[in-house]
Amino acid sequence: MVWWPWSYWILCFACLLLAVLAVFVIPATPVLSNSEPESPSIYQRVDIFGSITGVVALVLFNFAWNQGPVVGWPTPYTYSIMIVGVVIFVVFILVESHPLIPFGALHIESLFTLACISAGWSSFGIYIFYTFNILEILRGQTPLLISAQFVPIAISGLFAAGTTGLILSHFRTSTVVLISMTFFLIGCIIFATLPVHQVYWAQTFVSIIVLPWGMDMSFPAGTIILSRAMPREHQGVAASLVNTFVNYSISIGLGFAGTVEGQVNNRGKDVLQGYRGALYMGVGLSGLGVAVALVFCFVERHQSKTPEKVEQEKSEMQEEFV
Repeated sequence: MVWWPWSYWILCFACLLLAVLAVFVIPATPVLSNSEPESPSIYQRVDIFGSITGVVALVLFNFAWNQGPVVGWPTPYTYSIMIVGVVIFVVFILVESHPLIPFGALHIESLFTLACISAGWSSFGIYIFYTFNILEILRGQTPLLISAQFVPIAISGLFAAGTTGLILSHFRTSTVVLISMTFFLIGCIIFATLPVHQVYWAQTFVSIIVLPWGMDMSFPAGTIILSRAMPREHQGVAASLVNTFVNYSISIGLGFAGTVEGQVNNRGKDVLQGYRGALYMGVGLSGLGVAVALVFCFVERHQSKTPEKVEQEKSEMQEEFV
């Protein structure tokens, strides 16, 4: 039998290959001409004290939510760390003087997009963690076999990423976000309701095919939306904000799900009930993403009917005609 960590080593080799290809594929950053003013150094642009307080606040808050289900919320240091994290975050808001991203320049569509991404990707973190738990612990499958069962994600995700670019050119951004949140919701519902001893090709396979469309539609759509909303010099940082929201949401969502699992698993005696409770938490979060996306669609549709928006669209059409 092949050593199961090879599923991670193969991923490592694939990432290494992509890193080498990136050297030849990604265009180099253009050098500033002598006529252009030099940008300030990194030490001048980054608020050190604001960076420290912001990162520490996020780490403590995240640690508390993920440690609570392990040691129990009544444990004093768990809720104490959360309180300290919230206090430090308030300090961060008060002392932050040079944010990397001018949040005042973010459009309403950017805020809606980040909210949807947070809800959708937090449900994905729950899905991926408890999927492996159910398949390995309750179905008794090996980690290597489970990794093989997830291979269709790459194929489905490839089609989803390619389709997103086409959809963005024909539909409103809010519509694309709504579609991605719907795929998150459908994938979570399919797996949350599957029987333990069901064949792989039924709900498990279907959810593995469906969920990547939520992942690979929301991420590029969010990156494009935030990049469009920001000035050119902030587009790279704005796009990286999407990646930050994705990863933080995955982790904090697992903390929420772990808390639910600990409350409904009858003190560890009913493992399946605990897993289902956690997965239904994922369903709730993805459902929240759908609800926010619906509001986003309504707001964007309403804004498109305002006189200012109509005049802007007319001017853009005239420029294209000229």
